[in-house]
Amino acid sequence: MAKEMEKTEDEIDLKEVFGTLYRHRWAVLGFAIAGLLISAVFAYFKPNIYQAYSTVEIQVKNPWGWGGRQDAVSSALSGGSASSLDTEMEIIRSRFVTAKALKKVDFSHHYFIDKHFKRIELYKESPFTVEMTKGFGILFHLYPIDTERFRLESTYKKAGREKKYNRIHRYGKEIHTNDFVLVVRRKPGMKIPESEYLFRVDNPKSLAASIHGRVSASPVSKRATLIKITFQDTVPLRTQEFVNAVTEAYLEQNIERRTQEAEKTLEFINSQLKTLAENLKVSAANLEAFQRRTKTIDVDKKVERLSEKLGDYESQMATLKLQEDILNAMVKKVKRGRNLETLTLAGVGIEDEALAGLISDLRDAILKEKELLRDYTSAYPEVKKLQTRIGQLKTIIVQSVSNLYKSVKEKEKFLQQQIDKFHNELSSLPEDQRNFLALQRRFASNEKFYSYLMEKKTETEIRKASTVSANRIVDTALYPGGPIKPKRKLIVLVGLILGLILGIVYAFVRDFFDDRINNEEEIRQMTEIPVLGTVPHFPKGSSDLIVFEQPKSMPAEAFRNIRTNLIFMSSRKEGQVVAVTSTVSGEGKTTICINLGGILSLANKKVIVLNLDMRKPTLHKRFGLSNKEGMSNLLSGHTRLSEVIQHTRYEHLDIISSGPIPPNPSELIGGEILPETLNVLRRHYDIIILDTPPVGIVTDARLVMRMADVTLFVLRSGYSRKPFLRGIEEFYRERERKGMGIVLNDFDASRHGYGYGYGYGYGYGYGAYYGEEK
Repeated sequence: MAKEMEKTEDEIDLKEVFGTLYRHRWAVLGFAIAGLLISAVFAYFKPNIYQAYSTVEIQVKNPWGWGGRQDAVSSALSGGSASSLDTEMEIIRSRFVTAKALKKVDFSHHYFIDKHFKRIELYKESPFTVEMTKGFGILFHLYPIDTERFRLESTYKKAGREKKYNRIHRYGKEIHTNDFVLVVRRKPGMKIPESEYLFRVDNPKSLAASIHGRVSASPVSKRATLIKITFQDTVPLRTQEFVNAVTEAYLEQNIERRTQEAEKTLEFINSQLKTLAENLKVSAANLEAFQRRTKTIDVDKKVERLSEKLGDYESQMATLKLQEDILNAMVKKVKRGRNLETLTLAGVGIEDEALAGLISDLRDAILKEKELLRDYTSAYPEVKKLQTRIGQLKTIIVQSVSNLYKSVKEKEKFLQQQIDKFHNELSSLPEDQRNFLALQRRFASNEKFYSYLMEKKTETEIRKASTVSANRIVDTALYPGGPIKPKRKLIVLVGLILGLILGIVYAFVRDFFDDRINNEEEIRQMTEIPVLGTVPHFPKGSSDLIVFEQPKSMPAEAFRNIRTNLIFMSSRKEGQVVAVTSTVSGEGKTTICINLGGILSLANKKVIVLNLDMRKPTLHKRFGLSNKEGMSNLLSGHTRLSEVIQHTRYEHLDIISSGPIPPNPSELIGGEILPETLNVLRRHYDIIILDTPPVGIVTDARLVMRMADVTLFVLRSGYSRKPFLRGIEEFYRERERKGMGIVLNDFDASRHGYGYGYGYGYGYGYGAYYGEEK
């Protein structure tokens, strides 16, 4: 059973979700279309990005740079053959290699045409070339006139001022101004088909810095010695050419570097070997003589211990200096009294719970003061108390910080004494001991590198004689088959999805804040008052008396349903009084009255409709009758009942109009004549329908409701507010949940997404109680 209930709730929720989406379907569709169009425009104007790549094999002994100091020295002396792949990739991405590649590929000259609202770069397909020595970065418009002349226009800024240029020139002639110097040359044999071209020349000296960041180098796989060189650009041919140019520039610099390094290595080795042999003999002799003259034991250990202690004390001294600066700044900040809510002890390196508590109290007091000052002035007693408290806390904090400052200064004094002591100890060491250490290191170094340099000299001479690039091109860059970016289909799809999401969010947000009653289900969820039926929206152009004019229409069927459900609202069989009211005007109360009266009269019931809405009379207009005399005349005692009853052109259906608008309708309705009138009418009519004023505006309707057997509240779909139901619920409780019902009017199934018929079939089988109309 619980599962069935849970399933029912889920179905109801799902129904509400789809109902909300259906009600706002045009808004959701609009958002989706807007997202689709915006993303499509964005994708269309976003420039194409092409990518090309080449593959280079790197011959390295140690691909990933593992090894010790000996490998690094060997790498330096052997021309970099043991460099890591990371190093080689950084070289490929360097400005140096990019600058060499830019000598082969033109990135400084840009030629454009505007076509289909897009700017397209021509690159080598431009029918003319530009040589410029001054005026880099200025965008020019070139308008061909004939084979010899062209118009040159430009708008640019110089020294903060906007300048314009517009003149006719000849191809091949120098154009010289204060701001630019250039020559436009036609390419021989090429036509100039377009009516307008644009061009810009960038400074070649600054290109390497901006372009080298777009060069990418990465290993093909984790253990492979292959590097993939990648570049992206808006021109496919230039992309291919530049990747190949970078690859060739890398190999060229590799050969140049290896040759230059071999020469420099030999030069270095020869220069060192000339003096190293003599120095080795001299250092050995000096060391031997020094050892005979002096006795030095464990000098290195002693110096190391002293140095370690000295370093510890100096580190502590630096920490104390930092604490001193922070405490000093804290005192100044407290005295200034600005931004004290951000005051903290963190970072000082001193744990003082008392001071931390004082600072926390100060922050709380300042925040409370600011909060009170939003609503009160500084003269407010609580504000004055807080200001006094803040002043006291500031005084205590300054005193506490000052005490900490003195403590730090005492520690600094002690540490400085220890540091001076160690400095004195180091300065007291004999000079011959320090000289011994220097001689010992010099001899060991000379001996080691003499043998090493002799070996490397031979290797370097052999390598210099046979220098070739150890690297090779595996794959050259190909012409890009198509752009890799932007992903236009994906952009459009994302735009469509975002539009749908925004539309759905809009629908639910609007539905959340919309307190209007839309359908019968919402009424049933909010109140226990029975819903007698739902009247659908009248077809366009139909009459207000739709039950007579279009008896087979959906609204007419709805009124039959309401007629049937009235059976269960009262035990009275004859002379039943039905009060029809609403919460505000405009909910269709009068329309419900006349059609309900009409559908009852069609069932051969004598029906009379009384217009008690004397402030806003409209009943007589619906039937085309006079309003000269009516309820106001009758209730004021100026006429008799028989004189105000008007017969309509429909059998069994009479009305009493409101009559002239009285100054005191509430007093008239609350008088003794109305109950007497209703008692008389009960003897002559089967149904008396009272068209009352809106219950939410005046008190007239409440007076009438006490006299009625059944009270119908009319709510208009998409117009009546949900809070109205609270007032209706109160009336329902006052009447002990008897004789009240709700009619939902003007329900548009196409607008709200619910198929009509929820109330249509309810109780329809009891229609014979009244007898079907002929």
